[in-house]
Formats: sequence, structure tokens, C-alpha cells
Amino acid sequence: MNDEIARRAVDDSEDSPIGPLAGAFPELASLTDADLEWAREQWQRGLDRQLELVSAEPLTDWDRFDAMQDDDIHLSDSPKITPTLLASETVLRRDWDEPEEDGAWTDL
Repeated sequence: MNDEIARRAVDDSEDSPIGPLAGAFPELASLTDADLEWAREQWQRGLDRQLELVSAEPLTDWDRFDAMQDDDIHLSDSPKITPTLLASETVLRRDWDEPEEDGAWTDL
């Protein structure tokens, strides 16, 4: 039975402009050619915008960045490195793998 359904889905998808999606999602059969063209245009418009952003002139002043010394780097808004940040998985498991901790997460 499942083989027959799969075969029909493949056969149907060959005639459809959405290809194998037609067999996987039968509700897409109601889409018209105009719907599909609109979706293609929207996708292409978004892709073109992304390509414009990627190909735009970089905003980073790499020459200034390369010339920076350690004293030039402003770290006041960087979080402090705590021992927990450097803790190994074993340490974290020891501190957090407790029945009380598991209980606290069950109701979230």
C-alpha cells in the first residue's frame, strides 16, 4: 500500500510545477501558477536584498583594526570571565545534575 502511495506521489509530482512537493504536501495542489510566480518573485526579491548586503562595501575599517594595540581595545562592556565560564563539563554536571535541579526544570 505505501509503495503505491509513494509511486502515485512521484507520478503526480512530475506533472506539477512544484515537483516532489506536490506529492509530499497534497494541499499545495490548490496553488495556481500565479501563486507560484508570486512566491518565486518574493523569494528572488529577498535573495537580491541579501546579495546587496553581502556585496556592499564593508563597514569595518580593517586598516584601523589591524593597527590597534591592546591598550586601544575598550573592554568595559565585555562580561567578566568567571570560573563557571571556564568550567569543564564534569564540573558543570556535578553542580547542575541534581534531582532538585531536574525538578525545577520540569514545570517550565
